[in-house]
Amino acid sequence: MDSLSRRLLGAAALGQLGVGILHFVIPFLGPDAWAAFGAPELTTLARTGSRLPALLTFALAIGFSGFGALALAAAAGARMRRWTRAVLIGVGAVYALRGGIAVAEVPAVLHGHAHAARGLGFSLVALTIGVLQLGGLFSRRRS
Repeated sequence: MDSLSRRLLGAAALGQLGVGILHFVIPFLGPDAWAAFGAPELTTLARTGSRLPALLTFALAIGFSGFGALALAAAAGARMRRWTRAVLIGVGAVYALRGGIAVAEVPAVLHGHAHAARGLGFSLVALTIGVLQLGGLFSRRRS
């Protein structure tokens, strides 16, 4: 595997691990953290004493971290099975599609909507992770 492929997959892996760590920390920040990160309905549940928001967020943290670890293994040159590659492509595509929402968020940001700027930031992070991962996988396949 070439150096470019390793760097792209490694960067995508670090991004996903960062997203996983963020999701692990959110429940410890209190109910308003869910609203700050775009899930106000979980804030409402958390304020009623429900453990569901924390459980869902921890489950997401495990998922993001697991996908990040898989991408990191690919970046390290681990032999990928067919299913591994398919999972990494699927995850990269989901990140890229989630990031595509940025196109719809730009007009709201340009019109001064503060909440849209935060959403645009999240979308650009997702788009970056997705493009890095798909680029690394495509580069790896060609080498």
